[in-house]
Amino acid sequence: IFLTSALNYLNAQKAEIVIAKSHEGKWAFFDSSNIQLSPFEFDSVYQANITRCSEIQHGKDLVWFHKGFAVVEKNNQFAIINEKMDYLVTWSTYEWISPITLSGFFIIKKKGKYGLIDVNKNLIQEIIFDTISNVPHFYQYANYPTFWAKQGNKYLIFDTLGKWKDSIYYDSIKVLQANYYLAFKDTMSWRLDRFGNKIIEDFRIIRDDNYFSGFLAMKNSKCGLVSRYGGIILPFEYENIYSSHYCNYYVQKNGKWGLVNNSNNVLLPFVFDYITIAQDGSGCDNRNYI
Repeated sequence: IFLTSALNYLNAQKAEIVIAKSHEGKWAFFDSSNIQLSPFEFDSVYQANITRCSEIQHGKDLVWFHKGFAVVEKNNQFAIINEKMDYLVTWSTYEWISPITLSGFFIIKKKGKYGLIDVNKNLIQEIIFDTISNVPHFYQYANYPTFWAKQGNKYLIFDTLGKWKDSIYYDSIKVLQANYYLAFKDTMSWRLDRFGNKIIEDFRIIRDDNYFSGFLAMKNSKCGLVSRYGGIILPFEYENIYSSHYCNYYVQKNGKWGLVNNSNNVLLPFVFDYITIAQDGSGCDNRNYI
């Protein structure tokens, strides 16, 4: 679970209607005319869980209110208020409340369990889960429309409406770059997109580390390379994929080895008994040769 705390600025950050300011460690809200709407009483104000992804710079948008609501904290208690400073959820109702998500939901915690509510306080998911999250582990600059949850030793995926999309209990879920999912069940794996749709089904992970730019996997007795960002780097058509060399891959097909790039274009034909990195002893980059 990931909390995004408001940045400790003395000056207001840009917002459309209501902005937050801090003074001597406490927070208050002001309207666009700088009229104070609340006393400086909040220990923290949690901006909406909305992000912007730029090719040049990744950064959080400071949106205090999304769909008209914000989460505030005081004395280790949480509440939800609107832009008129009315309380949607009062103090001590829940042990913890997440910042509002892009799709307009709050993850809530009560008696050590988690659930989902919407901006009308409707309980979208019962408070029965050990964990609910919509933040990826590796890539925190994409918008997060779906949720994953853990209940006991099983995992579930909720769609953008907070609904249990596929009614499947997974044995494990790994959240990948840009919030793609890698889901495991009964020794098999699925690749799910950020909306929970299956885009690659029924494959088995052979190798999962940073040596490749994705997951070395097998499907129907053939090897392929599955991207961490979605889709397939190399299709499931090889007997073996040995190594990565400057975004090129040693691959085996019909018993012979060749070299392909990350677009699966053949750079060296499949005529070799073996391919490996060569070292010339020069002390320079020995990976220049194969």
